[in-house]
Amino acid sequence: MRPGMRLARFTVCAALLLGGCELPSGQIGSAGAQSVIVVRDFRATAQTRVVVDTSFGFSLSRGEPGVPLHQRAAGLTRAAAFGIADALTERLRQLGYTAIHADAETPDPTGRSLIVVGTLREVNEGHRRRVGDEHAKIAADIEIDEWGPGIRPVVALHLDSAQLADDGIAGPTGADTAALGIAAARLGREIARSAVEIAARSGISRTGR
Repeated sequence: MRPGMRLARFTVCAALLLGGCELPSGQIGSAGAQSVIVVRDFRATAQTRVVVDTSFGFSLSRGEPGVPLHQRAAGLTRAAAFGIADALTERLRQLGYTAIHADAETPDPTGRSLIVVGTLREVNEGHRRRVGDEHAKIAADIEIDEWGPGIRPVVALHLDSAQLADDGIAGPTGADTAALGIAAARLGREIARSAVEIAARSGISRTGR
């Protein structure tokens, strides 16, 4: 690999990377008694593989070292976890469902609902200097569960953003236009497609129906 285009690889721990990102068991929420689709931020584990583009690191102060690689790896993982869940939640709302991006304060659902959880397997920043050819990717294991109350697993998926075709939907804007943010958004929208199919079979109706 040419100088300046090296990638650093890390195996990262959820406790280091996500801090308070993972929600306590049972704290997955709903508003009122309506059916909802609850989305949690994705988790990292000790087996999560993070690939950092070392050619893109820099410091704002001349002569000073840039951000340490382990901190960049942590930031990439947090961004991927949030980006997938946020894009998934937004897409479900666009399709007419009551969807909640859960946090630690969100109470249990009170009606029949779906819960989406996931584990990051790979977060690859790609080559950020190759605009349009970055090859950033995110791979994750996803589980969609029914809540009735009580959890019943329905389907387990393994998705890799690099293997997904362009869905024709406009991607994120602003700070999230980096290739990794686009990969997270595409993965989230693909999960939404599966969640909608399961919602139809499970009697989870769209808002106003």
